[in-house]
Amino acid sequence: MKKTVLVLLTLLIIALSCIAGTINVRATKKQAMTEASYTEFERRYRADVREYLNNAGFKNAGITLTKVIDTDGRRTYTLEVHHKSFSKLDDEAKAEIISKLAELAEVPYINDTNVTTKDTEILECKFPVSDTI
Repeated sequence: MKKTVLVLLTLLIIALSCIAGTINVRATKKQAMTEASYTEFERRYRADVREYLNNAGFKNAGITLTKVIDTDGRRTYTLEVHHKSFSKLDDEAKAEIISKLAELAEVPYINDTNVTTKDTEILECKFPVSDTI
C-alpha cells in the first residue's frame, strides 16, 4: 500500500512538473513573438521614414528612433529626424512632415501623442504603441 501511494505521488509530481514546464515554454515563446513583432515594426517604420524623407527631398536625413518601455510593458517611441533643410521650412510645412511621420507608424494614436519641433533642424514625433501591433 505504501509503495502504491509513493508511486502515485511520484507520478503526480512528474505530471505537474511537465505541465508547469509546458506553460513556461509557451509563455516564453509568446514573449519572443511579441519582441519579434516590435522588432519588425521598428525595422519597417525606419525604412518607411527613410523612403518618405528621400522622396520628399530630404536625402541623408539623420533618423533616431528610441523607445521607452514602462513597467507594464507599454512602449513609447520617439522619432527624431535631423536635416539642415528643416531650418528653411515654415511651421506649417514642418507640421505636415511630422504628421506624415506619425501616420507612417500605422498605430492607433492615443490622446497623449506629442508632436513637436525641438529646434530649427530637428523634427520630433512621439507616440505610444499598444501591445497589439
